Amino acid sequence: MAPLVPRMHVFEIDDFSWFPDFLRAYIQAGLTAAWTTYVRPTPIFELQDRGVAGFLSCCLFGAAVFIMAPYYAWLWGAPLALFFTYVIPIVPVVLVFDGWMSCLRTRTPDEVEALLRTCGAAGGEREIAKWEIKSGSETFMWPVGNVNWIIAVKKE
Repeated sequence: MAPLVPRMHVFEIDDFSWFPDFLRAYIQAGLTAAWTTYVRPTPIFELQDRGVAGFLSCCLFGAAVFIMAPYYAWLWGAPLALFFTYVIPIVPVVLVFDGWMSCLRTRTPDEVEALLRTCGAAGGEREIAKWEIKSGSETFMWPVGNVNWIIAVKKE
């Protein structure tokens, strides 16, 4: 039998924001329990934020769809993609709208920390006090595309 080797679990890239608060609290409680037992800390990556830059990056994504549509239509052999990109622009509109909604639902690091403190994790506030929340932002698409990250690291 293979030994249990802890590995890094990336819980979400762009999905945590879609859960309602009661499910987020449940998920966060489960992650906190896993962090204290055998799993390494789980980072949260958000490719958007509620700022102007987040909304602009979604618009740039929509513009990129217009540019890249012929390539992917040829690659996938799907000429109907061109119809729904240029004639009736459903594809870019849906992608930009979905991006905007993701921007509106994204949580700040302070909001995630508040969720962590109120999620009802085993061990309560004493266990949560053993963790430090670190966060930051890195540019992946200059000038507006930033990936925001949040991770809880156990204090020494």
